[in-house]
Amino acid sequence: MNSRGIVHRTLYALAGIVAIGICAAAISLLWMDRRVTWEAAYVSARNLASVLAADIGRTLHVYDLSLQGVVERLQDPGIADLDPQSLHRFLFDRSATAAYLGAIVVLDAQGNIRYDSLALTPPKLNFADRDYFQVHRDADDTGLFVSRPYNSRLRGGDESIAISRRITNPDGSFGGVVAGSLRTAYFRDRFAEVSIGPHDPTTVFRNDGAVLLRNPYSSADAGSDIDVPLDFQQYLIGREGAFVGVLSHDGVNRLYAFDAIERTPLVIDVALAVDDLLEPWVRRAALIVPITRALFVSAVA
Repeated sequence: MNSRGIVHRTLYALAGIVAIGICAAAISLLWMDRRVTWEAAYVSARNLASVLAADIGRTLHVYDLSLQGVVERLQDPGIADLDPQSLHRFLFDRSATAAYLGAIVVLDAQGNIRYDSLALTPPKLNFADRDYFQVHRDADDTGLFVSRPYNSRLRGGDESIAISRRITNPDGSFGGVVAGSLRTAYFRDRFAEVSIGPHDPTTVFRNDGAVLLRNPYSSADAGSDIDVPLDFQQYLIGREGAFVGVLSHDGVNRLYAFDAIERTPLVIDVALAVDDLLEPWVRRAALIVPITRALFVSAVA
């Protein structure tokens, strides 16, 4: 009897060890699977932000080169001898006619249109109230500036942003602004080309926190300022990185991945819902847990 009892106790002990081993193996497997799933999601978010930033950056850089070319050509001493048609061809290159791009305009020191890339005779409009004019008027070291969204006066209220550069007179005084408009539809169409979930907004910020565009689109977001913790703002300043948090009013916990749009004061943010990212892992866990429980019960029964 004693020997039989010892055998039974030994078998029970072994069964317990096996059951514990099964549970430990399942927990370890789930933990490693979750880690791999999360790392893949992190890489995917960073790559998505990087691809969008590079694409937008290339477009803005080409347009900025056109602006810089106009600024340089305006300094040419022979410009006063050109007839209007030759002057127009001399100032503006073909990149100004690309899709999504509006007119490049040269504004004088009072904000009046001096030259227009789309018309030999520019319309009599004044843009001294626009932020892209005022920022260059008030400071000589702004460089490339990207405006808040506005409704274009030249294209029937089409929502646009402007990129601009200062014109400086030979004596260093303010001589006006060269500005080019870019339809915000460009950003919406670029965002539509990438496959992300319904709870995954993409946002283009300026370094100062101004929202230029958000997808899903809302006109209320355009030009607004973010009201977020300092932890978030440091990513705008640093212009890259990622973190997890709840920042939107819908209370969704998201992975926020940031990347700089090079040669511009812009940052793009791709926010992916954590629950959606971990859903494949949750499905696998829902399969593994019952199987593990059944094996545990079998081992100790």
